[in-house]
Amino acid sequence: IAFENYTATNEKLSFSTTNARITDIYDPQGIWQEPIVKDQNLVTTIKSSPGFKTAFVRLKQGAIEWWEPVDMEIRNPVEIIADKRQDVDKLNFRIQNNTSKLLTGTLILNSSANGFSQELSIKPNAESDEIHVNVEYLVPGSNRVKIESNTNSYEKSIINWNIKSS
Repeated sequence: IAFENYTATNEKLSFSTTNARITDIYDPQGIWQEPIVKDQNLVTTIKSSPGFKTAFVRLKQGAIEWWEPVDMEIRNPVEIIADKRQDVDKLNFRIQNNTSKLLTGTLILNSSANGFSQELSIKPNAESDEIHVNVEYLVPGSNRVKIESNTNSYEKSIINWNIKSS
């Protein structure tokens, strides 16, 4: 059974077996939503929360049958990843798009009238270049990063006590 190492919540997942036929599934962690099995193929939508998960498919090849584990990492569709070490004059972070679709939208930081915003476009299953936000848009402590797309919004606070008040 071959597929990507990870997938995101609400993403479609499909995989095939090479020689064996899928005869049954067992999903004790409730990962899959309405799985469809046809011969050597399984197609489903991921409904699980993020984490490392396992489901099982029963395979049959000739007279031999066995349960095969399907291990996967489920991630949030979009992740805001802050650098562990932050500067005193800027906030540094990246955006990880864990979906199979292009992510387009607006990045908004500290959504006040003088907040920072920029348009962004991140390829499927890719990470943005590092984003740097200068000190004039920041406050010491928590700075709220928000990504607004046509369909969803994603938020995270990035903490940087090194920021010097202006």
